[in-house]
Amino acid sequence: TQSTWGDLLSVDSMSIVVRPYQDADKEQVCAVFKQAWTGLAWDARKQGVRYALIRGAPLLFCALAVAYGMCGDLRCLAWALCGLSLLFSSAVIFIAYRFGRGYTNYFQAALRTDLADIPAHYPDDKNHGFFVAVKDDGAIVGMVALVSNSSEEAELKRMAVRRDCRGLGVGQKLVEYFEQHARRGKWTYMMLATSSLHFAAQRLYTRCGYTFTHSVPLEFNLRVFFYRKELRSSVAVE
Repeated sequence: TQSTWGDLLSVDSMSIVVRPYQDADKEQVCAVFKQAWTGLAWDARKQGVRYALIRGAPLLFCALAVAYGMCGDLRCLAWALCGLSLLFSSAVIFIAYRFGRGYTNYFQAALRTDLADIPAHYPDDKNHGFFVAVKDDGAIVGMVALVSNSSEEAELKRMAVRRDCRGLGVGQKLVEYFEQHARRGKWTYMMLATSSLHFAAQRLYTRCGYTFTHSVPLEFNLRVFFYRKELRSSVAVE
């Protein structure tokens, strides 16, 4: 069944139109994607700091206790504290860098591959492709790609919402909109993926009825979480 795009969706106090990607959209699309993943990279660095502090602080105190027991001198303990603090701080910085680097690598790889040539990787088809959510003034506030994994399963990829439009329900509207389209396309399941640190997306997918299925490692201590939903169990919208 061929779908017609350009549907008007009401989100909070604004209206958006979902339409297929056009070449002129590339700069805005990359900017929205960059906003999303740059924010996650900073979140990953903060997670790295917490990871290092939780696991490293007890070791630091144990090392100081051992140093004091060996020398029994406050001056020796002060030197040990300075040395161990410097070593601990370096470890924290390195771990935070490694956590953030995983997202940076992912972001840069996306810009070099599918987002560098969106029409080639997501051909505009009657049932799938790359889509943008546009306000009345032409500003792109969201993006998502709908791809077919099989005759039974569709997947939403590269979904992102512009930073100043988050929390307004744009992401949920996009998920619901493409679920309806997937049902008309006769897909039985919808798949989604997000990072282990993208807590807002995880809450959104759970709220929309998706179930966590599995995760795969991304880099260092970071993972990609996969969610799935059986569309036939929902009320079909025709």
